[in-house]
Amino acid sequence: MRQTPVRARKLVIALTAIAFALRCIPATAMTWITSEKDKDLLTGETYTYLRIASGVSGANRRFVDIVKKGDGYILRFVVPQPTNTQTTIWAPGAATSRSARELGETLSWMVEGMSQHDETPTLSKRKRHMGVTDHEAAWPIGCEGLRELVTGKTLRVVTPEFNGQFDLANLPQQLEKILGLSPKSLVKGTAPICSITSPQAVTSPTASPLSPP
Repeated sequence: MRQTPVRARKLVIALTAIAFALRCIPATAMTWITSEKDKDLLTGETYTYLRIASGVSGANRRFVDIVKKGDGYILRFVVPQPTNTQTTIWAPGAATSRSARELGETLSWMVEGMSQHDETPTLSKRKRHMGVTDHEAAWPIGCEGLRELVTGKTLRVVTPEFNGQFDLANLPQQLEKILGLSPKSLVKGTAPICSITSPQAVTSPTASPLSPP
């Protein structure tokens, strides 16, 4: 059936309203948890990790990964960014250029209502696919940090350039399903990770360290 001008305008208005509504949805409302696989660049071995994804699209997309590395765990904040400078034409004869931004040196993470973790992370980059590089910040995370994650409601990561907010409601079940880490054992302090008094500094198994400027 042919679209009349009036119907076409109504369709455009409806699609615009939907797009605007999606942009206004809080980050926590668009959080989901998946099981991901990657390859350790040092050993060549494939490993599985838990990924908490937040954000509807492109510039708003954020990830938090919980990765098992040896006897310890890593909390990894990931922001996909364009690798090449992009040019945006915003007016006749004028244009602006935008390139990837670094995460910055001062980063912290916190489960809402609990103490802020401002330990210095390991910063790294990894080319994910053509035109996009994952900018990563990784912290070793021990029994106390994991306990906060499975008993909390919202995780916030704050950086000079990027912020992330993640709903933790479904994390306990998925943490046990994907990584075999029981929330009950974390709360009781009987999980193997709880016998490690202070987590060793751990680097991301999938990324290479940032080159000095």
